[in-house]
Amino acid sequence: MRRKIRTFLALLWTVVVAVPAMAQQLDPDIIQVRILPVAEVYRDTFTLGEISELDGFDIVALKALAEIKMGRSPLPGRSLRINSPLVRSRIARSVSLANLDLIVPRGAVVTRASIVVPAEEIEAMVLDHAARDAGVAEDDLRQELAGVISDAVLPRGEIVWDIRPLGKNITGSGSRSYRVVARMDGKVVWRTIVRLNQKVYRDVVVAKSAIRRNATISEGDLEMVRRSYSDRSRAQYFSNVADVVGKQARRAIAADEPIHPEALSVPFAVHEGGRVRLLFETPRLIVEVQGVALINGHIGDFIPAKNLQSGKVVYGILDGNHTLRVN
Repeated sequence: MRRKIRTFLALLWTVVVAVPAMAQQLDPDIIQVRILPVAEVYRDTFTLGEISELDGFDIVALKALAEIKMGRSPLPGRSLRINSPLVRSRIARSVSLANLDLIVPRGAVVTRASIVVPAEEIEAMVLDHAARDAGVAEDDLRQELAGVISDAVLPRGEIVWDIRPLGKNITGSGSRSYRVVARMDGKVVWRTIVRLNQKVYRDVVVAKSAIRRNATISEGDLEMVRRSYSDRSRAQYFSNVADVVGKQARRAIAADEPIHPEALSVPFAVHEGGRVRLLFETPRLIVEVQGVALINGHIGDFIPAKNLQSGKVVYGILDGNHTLRVN
């Protein structure tokens, strides 16, 4: 009998406790705000509606609560703790707390949604961009990073990458610096500077063995070798042996030295003391006599020569076939 009485009292107590709770839950004037234990947000700022569940019958009030601004979001991949005083202070700025049932779990956090772009992907983007800037064939280019790149932790969304060189590259090989910027919705969300070393290789003409000064260069004096270059223009080296053969060395050229245009000159068409034909032309008369060049000369040079018949010194333009046009 006592056991039945105790069971009855327990059921009665359950009804006494449950009825007020049900009445409160069904009260049309009460709005319940339940903060999520872990809420993920996607923008720079977040609202109450993004971090909570809202229950109630007043649609207008629910909408107003959902739009309450809670503050700045944490950085991508980071979290921000949420507590009851913080939530109450934000809500109190916009609506009354009188009819709100606020539930904030202990340890509630707001996390910024993020994606991680590995350093390897960023490196590949920069090297590809630098290779296009170099404007040479893939086989002619060698590139490597001069530093370390970290993974990029970015907000989740559509990312636009902007990769631009810093300064103007005036050499074919050397150090390069690129500014890497990630933007979302037009805003910069991540940036870094990437430095790399770049070498461009070319097949260039070099001296097979030492070439003495004033020597006329033959094909046997030359060979093609693959070299990296760092001059301001690739045109400062020869890439064809035929362009060098027959030229004269202005100075001594060491073995294995790339041939530079400034080290060459066109051989003299006539040397000092060499025989030339002196050609005198008038509208009615053409006279040709033998002479001797008094200086070395190239074709097209204006040089002096001695007339062997008269012994006089005359001047003229050196033409082909050792001919000096005097008039």
